[in-house]
Amino acid sequence: MDNNTQLWYNIYRIMSIEQTAIERIESDVWYPEKGALLVHERQGCETWSATPGNAEISRKQDETGVLAWAALLDPRLRPPFANNEHDSYVEGLYEFVELVYLSREANRAAKNFDSYNQKLYQVVDTDPSLCLEDKLAKAEAGNAHPIEILALIDGLGMGSAELAKLTHIWGYRLEYLKRMREQVNEAIQDRLGVVYDEPITKYGIIGINNSTHNGNNRLNAIAMKRKTLVGQVDDTAIYERTTFIVRIDKKSHIDREVASYVKSIDVDNTAELIKRIIQDGRLVDEAIRLVAKNDLESVVPMSTTIFGRNDVNLGLLETRRQADKLQVKRYNDAMSPELQQLCIKSRLGAVAIPLTQSPIDFQASV
Repeated sequence: MDNNTQLWYNIYRIMSIEQTAIERIESDVWYPEKGALLVHERQGCETWSATPGNAEISRKQDETGVLAWAALLDPRLRPPFANNEHDSYVEGLYEFVELVYLSREANRAAKNFDSYNQKLYQVVDTDPSLCLEDKLAKAEAGNAHPIEILALIDGLGMGSAELAKLTHIWGYRLEYLKRMREQVNEAIQDRLGVVYDEPITKYGIIGINNSTHNGNNRLNAIAMKRKTLVGQVDDTAIYERTTFIVRIDKKSHIDREVASYVKSIDVDNTAELIKRIIQDGRLVDEAIRLVAKNDLESVVPMSTTIFGRNDVNLGLLETRRQADKLQVKRYNDAMSPELQQLCIKSRLGAVAIPLTQSPIDFQASV
């Protein structure tokens, strides 16, 4: 999905009942049975442990991802509207859920890996009494506690990092969400931070199903995200981001007038379509209403991630990146035309030793 099409809903709203609990309220809607999905997490990790900071370790320890796929792929665990053996099946919806899951999972993991690779300080440069080496090893393996990851953001000068993550496709494993939030809140308070009693939330659209299924209706579902500022530890802001799918097909419980309006927008440009839906505002209102009712048939849960973001560190990292970029340009500009041509022909876009400096001088300058 094109990141350029992401637009935020700029009206702030208080989080729904989901902030405190997930309970089955509506008896006439589908809800996953507890225990239907076996729980077998990475050794030493919580159900909601953050993505490992080391990409290689992450690939080897992706058992939680396998669990998510089990819920996604096994027809016995899918809700009726995603199973073609049932009358309530909505054609094309399952494929859209799969696309959103894959794209968000890859994007989230890549950002987390970058955060561990791009930091202001190395462990050897820090105070040994902080025990950052042990904390970093646990974070790279994916079994660090949120309070340990907060210490790494501060001590190593990281721009951001996941604190906790829960994949809950179709609603499986949603029962863990309350405890995950509590653990993060405890970590914030233990670091002498503040947890906001009335967190404000904003909504955005991240993707639209443009299929022509279900009676040639142009739109069947819209992928959305909800981002909430839940607390603050010094310069690190703590956010919760949830991804979910809002169904607007005829079999969902969304207000039909709102669904008709969204379907009636006659534009080919996705960014313009998203802009109009957000400006209208009623789809967000419906999403809030359906989430408050725990209607997992009309709003399909995907995942929830809690992360810390330190804008001061991000600014310093960007300053360093620009300085490194300028240094590379200066070295390349100092090359002779002949050496520049050699680099171009060899496709060596890297820094080369300028002819105006000896190798010894060059080493000293770095």
